[in-house]
Amino acid sequence: MMGVIHSLSGSLRVELTSADIMNSLKRMNEMQIPIWNLEINGDLTAQFTVLRRCWRDIQKIAERDGEKLTVLSREGVFWELLRIAKRPVIVSGLCLILILGLLLPGRVLFVKVEGNEKIPERLILEAAREVGIGFGVSRRAVRSEKVKNQLMDTLPQLQWAGVNTYGCTAVISVRERTIEEQGNRGNMVSNVVASRDGIITSCTITTGEALCKEGQAVKKGQMLISGYADYGGVVTASRGQGEIFARTRHEITAVSPLERRVRSRATAKQVRYSLFIGKKRINFYKGSGISDGSCVKMVSQYHLALPGNYELPLVLLKEETCAYQQARRQTDGQEETEQLSEFSRTLIKADAIALSVTDAKESFERKNGLLVLNGIYSCTEMIGREQGVQIGDFHGKTD
Repeated sequence: MMGVIHSLSGSLRVELTSADIMNSLKRMNEMQIPIWNLEINGDLTAQFTVLRRCWRDIQKIAERDGEKLTVLSREGVFWELLRIAKRPVIVSGLCLILILGLLLPGRVLFVKVEGNEKIPERLILEAAREVGIGFGVSRRAVRSEKVKNQLMDTLPQLQWAGVNTYGCTAVISVRERTIEEQGNRGNMVSNVVASRDGIITSCTITTGEALCKEGQAVKKGQMLISGYADYGGVVTASRGQGEIFARTRHEITAVSPLERRVRSRATAKQVRYSLFIGKKRINFYKGSGISDGSCVKMVSQYHLALPGNYELPLVLLKEETCAYQQARRQTDGQEETEQLSEFSRTLIKADAIALSVTDAKESFERKNGLLVLNGIYSCTEMIGREQGVQIGDFHGKTD
């Protein structure tokens, strides 16, 4: 026990040089100065250990009698702490570890999702952050019923949600809501109308009453098949279904520049770094970081993760920007002609069903540094589109 007390208060290993060693030790004893580990080396010197708080008293005795005191070493916890206190980096690190050790056990550092199949995990995590489930929040707050209800309100696709914490990890368990169709679509009444102008080439009626025939010209929005069929005083309601093909006409005007800017050679290269802490971005460079059209930018992201695939909300972003000199190049128009022709055919097929181009008339002209395509395309496509019946429709007939 005494050794622990001496270690905490600190002690000194001292060498005493005196003409009368025994007399000096006797005076220390009379002043009740505790010493231990005494070693007498000859008639003039002695080594012993003394408490730090008694050092001043021994110095006074030695100065009065003309004796010499030399400190050989400092021992005990006090001196170790004093040495550490003189190194601010270590002190700051120890304080930080102590604070984190007190705070982190009650905080959430990682968030996981389980039970989801159709809803993306990132969507659930984003909704969780909005309701207060994220990095650094209190474990008690995360497990409250209020947070669970807010999460379900944010994501209507969830039928049930629960949040449990295991250490510093919050696990969001979800059950997705089964979306059932309201009513039976098979019982819906609908008509088939024309999606664009054309001349009908073929009609195949599955259900409903036909209101068109082959060779007939129809306008966009005109009813082609009615969901209400009259069978001699008996009217049936059903889904109008069938395939109506027609010859249609598409006109396209597209332009492409004949002069282009191309990169010639690299002039400068720059590397920028940014750090994302959650949604907060810290840039380690000056300026906006927005490059003009003469630059090529490559972005790399490095996520900080711990063993076990636990990702921390820390992302290092590396942006490599390379600037190039630009030169103007005049093209002969051959490549642009092929691109415009392909673009126009792709465009007319984008919103069509079963479309095939039967005839194409394309003309090109150069105007104000542009290559202009004027195209007229004769096509065969299915123009029938099903449309639900609205109250007040005449179902293709009038009185």
